[in-house]
Amino acid sequence: GAPTSPHMFNLVVVAQQTPTIIQQALLPFQGSHPFIVTFYADNVTASTHDETIPEEARRKVIEAVELETPFRINPRKTRYTELRHGSPSVTGLSFGENGLTVPQRTQKKARGLMHSATLRLDPELRSQAMGWAAYLLNVYGGIDLLPMQIRDPYLRLMAVVRPQSEKRPY
Repeated sequence: GAPTSPHMFNLVVVAQQTPTIIQQALLPFQGSHPFIVTFYADNVTASTHDETIPEEARRKVIEAVELETPFRINPRKTRYTELRHGSPSVTGLSFGENGLTVPQRTQKKARGLMHSATLRLDPELRSQAMGWAAYLLNVYGGIDLLPMQIRDPYLRLMAVVRPQSEKRPY
């Protein structure tokens, strides 16, 4: 989609009062913890620290959204997950007891790419590795917060890439 798509989606979501509609539909089912409704790009996530969101609450949210907004819920893209069945993921990120993380499979891919980029002089490969490195830093919030299996390849990549970039005349 266009780079403006997430912003346009957010404008429509706010204009239609979708967050309020979802919160109101969930209110009667609230347990000991409040429901948290998160919008990211065109994904809507309702979560709670309670054990699970009751089936009736799920139906009420879908019904409220479809009756009171122009949005339609795609059942093929609707998932219900619980922490006891593994970390739920949204838009390629996992979240659980330790907060937001990158799935193991993605970490392995990025680690391998960063390792290969330190061994080869391929600028395209290094560019991809730098992109993954920036993404991981953004998700985890800094070098010290990177998982150890990612931190070491990241530091080796930076040691190889930085000296070359310092040689540029600009």
